[in-house]
Amino acid sequence: MSAQEARPQRRRGAAGVARIPLSADDFIAATLELVDTHGVGAVSMRRVAAHLGVSPMAAYRHFRDKEELLVRALDAFAGRAELVPSQDMSWPEWVRSIAHAMYDTLVAHPGWLPLLGSLRAGTNAAALPRIFVDRLVREGFAPELALRAWFALNQVVIGAACMGGPVGLPRADVQAASEDGPRGAGPVVLAMGEVMARIGPVEPLDVGLGFIIDALQSQLAGPAAVE
Repeated sequence: MSAQEARPQRRRGAAGVARIPLSADDFIAATLELVDTHGVGAVSMRRVAAHLGVSPMAAYRHFRDKEELLVRALDAFAGRAELVPSQDMSWPEWVRSIAHAMYDTLVAHPGWLPLLGSLRAGTNAAALPRIFVDRLVREGFAPELALRAWFALNQVVIGAACMGGPVGLPRADVQAASEDGPRGAGPVVLAMGEVMARIGPVEPLDVGLGFIIDALQSQLAGPAAVE
């Protein structure tokens, strides 16, 4: 069910102004709709209010400004996402599962990408890093290393979501570039293309995620992993 379907329908007067006072949740739901449809750049107090058929002052009764509205909308978005696996699994599988859930969520709702990291975290958004760090600490990692792993994972997930498609080159494309004469790719690019062709197209998330897990495993095996 979409946010629009879930939001109660409000009666409207002759001028299109809702007669029943709207709640903060109504404005949050409208913000989520606008972000999904038009991107976060389309969000303003005036536009959200217009989306609901009320005056902008109605929004200011619940939110100090647009930033507060976006913080609460992003937190609602984070609260609805099912990111933490419920079943028991090893910590590498657990980290991989969270990463893929985050990636899938952002690919499905790319309108939030420009704002990630620039807004303060709400209750729901702050819960996931605590869960992530706590799990790695229980597995024997130092808290600082676990937190660094969380930030690295975020960078990989967000970067992969921005890329959007598989990484790699079909061998035919590499061969075509090498045969393009003076206009073709240089030797360094061709060498990179050969490597990418051997790897084959892979999802962008898997390129960096494996490095993070491998690095964590190597740290856990050494004395620096535990305080």
